[in-house]
Amino acid sequence: MSRPVLIVGQLTCTSQSLLVSFSSSFPGCPGNSEEHLKCSKWRGRCVKCGKSGMWLQGIFCANYYWSMQNFPPCRQMWCGKCYTSSVDVRFPVKKKALDEYEDLEDPNERERLQVAWGKMHEPDDEFHFARNGDHCMVPFECDLCVFRKLKKRSPDITDPGDELLIACIRRINLDAFWSRSKSTVSGNREKIRTCLDLSKAVGLDGPYEVDGPLPEFDHCGYEVAIDTILYSRRPGRHTKEYTQFDTIRKLRTAYSNHCRSTAQANRSSWSIGDTKGKYQRLGTDPCGSFWFYRFMEGLKRRMGQDWRPNKAITKPLMVRVLKEADHRVEGATSPEERNRWIVFYTYAMTCYVVSLRGNEGLLVDLSGLNRKWSVGGDEYVVIALLGKIKGESGNRAHLLPCIPKTSSGIKV
Repeated sequence: MSRPVLIVGQLTCTSQSLLVSFSSSFPGCPGNSEEHLKCSKWRGRCVKCGKSGMWLQGIFCANYYWSMQNFPPCRQMWCGKCYTSSVDVRFPVKKKALDEYEDLEDPNERERLQVAWGKMHEPDDEFHFARNGDHCMVPFECDLCVFRKLKKRSPDITDPGDELLIACIRRINLDAFWSRSKSTVSGNREKIRTCLDLSKAVGLDGPYEVDGPLPEFDHCGYEVAIDTILYSRRPGRHTKEYTQFDTIRKLRTAYSNHCRSTAQANRSSWSIGDTKGKYQRLGTDPCGSFWFYRFMEGLKRRMGQDWRPNKAITKPLMVRVLKEADHRVEGATSPEERNRWIVFYTYAMTCYVVSLRGNEGLLVDLSGLNRKWSVGGDEYVVIALLGKIKGESGNRAHLLPCIPKTSSGIKV
C-alpha cells in the first residue's frame, strides 16, 4: 500500500508545519530548461495566505525556478509574517529581562527598567516569524527542498516523524533569519529597492540574479542543526524544560572533529600560513558554511546563555580564613606542615587581592618575587607569575603591582 505524499498543486493541510505548495506546470514561468528571470522579475504566491508578491515582498526559496532530484521546482514563497514556527512543536526561547522584575510594585522602577532593557531584548514572539527580505541576508531553502535533500522524497502527511522534521526545518531557517535584527534586514531590503529603482531609471533590471540551485546534498549542515535544536528540548542540568545553548553547541564540535579525522579530509592538505609560521587549515566541513554560522548566531540569540558564575568570597570571610591560616602556621609541629600552611596563605591571599583565577595562583614565581622585591619600595609589591601574556617582552614573567596592605587589613 503506497503512502500519501504531497506532490502536485495548491494544497491545504490541517497541519500548518506541513503546509507546502508547488506546481507541476509553469505556464509563462521559466523552468529548468528556459532562461531564468533576474530577481527583480521574480513573482510568487504565498503558500499560506495566497497573496501575490515580488522578490522583496516576501521570502523566496533559493531553488524557486530549479528542479532537484527529479522533483519539479518547488515554487515556494511566503509573506514574512506567514512563515511562522510550528504551534505544535515548541522550542525554548529566552525570557525577556523585564520578566525578572515583573513583581516590582514601584511604577517608576518598572519604567526605568523598560527604558534600560526595552530595546535590548526582543519580545518572545519575534523569534517565531520571518521578515520580508530575510532571504537577501542568508541562503534560504524552503522546508520542502530541505526535506527532499535529507529524505530523498516528499513529506508524508500521515507520518508524525515527517511532521516533526518539517517543524525542525522551519525552526532552523527562522534561527538563521534571526541572526540579524529586524532593522538590519529592513535596511538591507531598502538599499536593494533603491538599487533596483536606479537601474530601472536607465532601463535595466538590476544586478541581482541567482545563478542556479543549491546542491542536492546537505551542503551546509542541516542535519547537525536539526539534531542541535532537538537536543535543546531535552531536560538540562539547571532546568527540566530545556538544555542550554553552551551544552547543545558541542554537537557541532563533535561533528567537526569527525570531519577533520576522515580519510578524505587528510588525503590532501590546504592551509594558509603567516609570517610567524602559524597555519590555518582549510576544510570541507558543512558546519563551516555561511548558513550554519548564521544559524548558530540566531540560535544563541533565541535561547540566550544561562550564565551561573561562582560567587566571590566576602571580605570578612577572607580575613577570617587568612587569620586562621596564620594561626596554623604558628602552631605547626613540623617544617612540612609549616610550609604547607605558608603556601596555602600565599595562594589564597594572592588570588584574592589581585583577582587571579584558581589555576593562575599556582603560577607565582619565587625567583621573580626575589628579583622584583624592592622595585616598588614601600609603595607597592610586585607579584611575578610564570609566563608572558599580551605581547610582553623583556621579562620572563608577568608582573602584577599590588599594594602592601589592603583597606580590609590583608597584608601582602
